[in-house]
Amino acid sequence: MNLKKKRDLNKKNLLIVASFALAAIAIILILYFFPRPTGYIIQEPKKQVQFYFYDELTNCPLNGYIFIGNKLVGKTSNGYFNLSYQNYEENFQNKENLSLFGKLGSCFNENLGLLFDKYWENSEIKGYYFLGESLFKFKTQINPNNPARRDLTGFVQPENNDIQLELENINTNKNNLDDLSEINKHLGEKIDYAKDWDFDKETNYWQTPSETMILKQGDCEDYSTALLSLFLAYNNSLNCYNIIFTSHVTTFCHINNYYIIMTRKKQNLKKKLKKLILRKHFLCLQN
Repeated sequence: MNLKKKRDLNKKNLLIVASFALAAIAIILILYFFPRPTGYIIQEPKKQVQFYFYDELTNCPLNGYIFIGNKLVGKTSNGYFNLSYQNYEENFQNKENLSLFGKLGSCFNENLGLLFDKYWENSEIKGYYFLGESLFKFKTQINPNNPARRDLTGFVQPENNDIQLELENINTNKNNLDDLSEINKHLGEKIDYAKDWDFDKETNYWQTPSETMILKQGDCEDYSTALLSLFLAYNNSLNCYNIIFTSHVTTFCHINNYYIIMTRKKQNLKKKLKKLILRKHFLCLQN
């Protein structure tokens, strides 16, 4: 092999070695500057907006169940609710109101066991709000003793200590019909009627069963909620309800094929009812 051929071969070998070296350096740089595969799929961030429900008088968060019309769509935690775009597309496209129904917390004396039921207009949320961190605030004013809808049920409290103690003072050892009559008679003698509302007032004050027992007075709804609480404390399987009219509340039971309508110191017992129509101006209330 002459000198020229030997030089060409050495040059070719050097080029091969240099190519391998450059390839190795390139691989090292790629591994160093780019993340290694982990086996996990990186998901696109969830598209959502956040709702915050609170009482503007106390600035307290409201915890409860969120409804669109009568459909349950979520639940708040410390007043907050994360609404996904999918949830919005599936449930928020109709014209029904948005509502929040729950139990009042420590800001409103949670020992009373009262509920709240608040409504807002269901407004359109533009798509671009779901691309960032959007917060929608829903404020309201809570008046625990002025219920309007589902929160009415919070005033029927058969497990209330004052109700339980009062029941022990009533002789109930016969049958359901006689015992309910005795309970109504006992409560009617204990509670004096005291009107606290008329159509000229903006709000009506509903007493809790404890307040009614302590004050020993109240109007029709105060008496009826205490009476129904006593009935259900006596037997929680009774088919008894409070019927709420525009300006009156009374207690209704269906016992042993009898229909009983009870008010303070009075009861109307019927074997048959020709027709019982539930209209918009009243509703049935049980806990």
